[in-house]
Amino acid sequence: MTASISTPPHTDSNPQSVSTIPTTPTPTAADTDSSPAMSSVDAAVDTPVDDVKDFDPEIARPSSPRREHDDIERLGQEKAQVLQAEAANIQESLAGIVDRIARIKEEYERLSSENKFLQDYIGNLMSTGNLISK
Repeated sequence: MTASISTPPHTDSNPQSVSTIPTTPTPTAADTDSSPAMSSVDAAVDTPVDDVKDFDPEIARPSSPRREHDDIERLGQEKAQVLQAEAANIQESLAGIVDRIARIKEEYERLSSENKFLQDYIGNLMSTGNLISK
């Protein structure tokens, strides 16, 4: 079963009146003025000298905070202490890993020598068993 959709016929003969596409405005003569924009250099030239003299650096907020030499020195020392503590922790961890590797190597060598002994023992048993059975 198919459904058909019927659309009512347009009674308006002007297709512009049913258009839903937005149009951009055309530029006017004022929009296309070819005069150059005022740059920040031009604005600085136009600023009265009295305004510059009244500038209070304590009120202005710079984009990045200014730090005193003592603050920078303190932050550097704190960072150095943190890095030294991390280095000490890493060294302790590394020493533990080295000790564990040494213990595992000793265990491996012990097991390897025991394995060699057992292989020799089994080989001797097999050869004596072959001699007895003949």
